[in-house]
Amino acid sequence: MPANDQNMAFLKHWTAKEAGLKSIGKGIIYGLNSFELRLQASGYLIENKIQSNVSTAWHLHHMTFLPDHIVAVVHNLEK
Repeated sequence: MPANDQNMAFLKHWTAKEAGLKSIGKGIIYGLNSFELRLQASGYLIENKIQSNVSTAWHLHHMTFLPDHIVAVVHNLEK
């Protein structure tokens, strides 16, 4: 990835992980490495590495309201 795209890619990944944790009722203290976001045809799949029985399809939206600000919203596709 080109150097000038790396910061934005990192920030998008960070906000996606943070939003993913919040969507399952956890915070950052639960651990950004405690689950993975995997892209599927229907959206993102959250795979919980600690509790293998928690695996649900989620949809992720990245939005930009102001320059240099990133917002990620994650919601459950099954609800």
